[in-house]
Amino acid sequence: MVYLEKYEEDRDVMIGNAKTVLNSHMQGNRIAKESGMHYQRIYDYRKGRRNIEKADKEILIKINRVFHTHAFFQINRKED
Repeated sequence: MVYLEKYEEDRDVMIGNAKTVLNSHMQGNRIAKESGMHYQRIYDYRKGRRNIEKADKEILIKINRVFHTHAFFQINRKED
């Protein structure tokens, strides 16, 4: 999981990024594939059956990676 450390940020920032990804028009299957998560978990977060604010750090990092690497979210990312 060393490669995921690159996408670790403050928990509140990761939650915000995860909400951006989950509330986007990007297909859930695509998010699941790019994050390495099971598609059903993505849909559970989207439908509110799971609370993203209570998600494990590993889950937040995986979704945060999608936020930082996918061109779909380039407009949402702050440039340094």
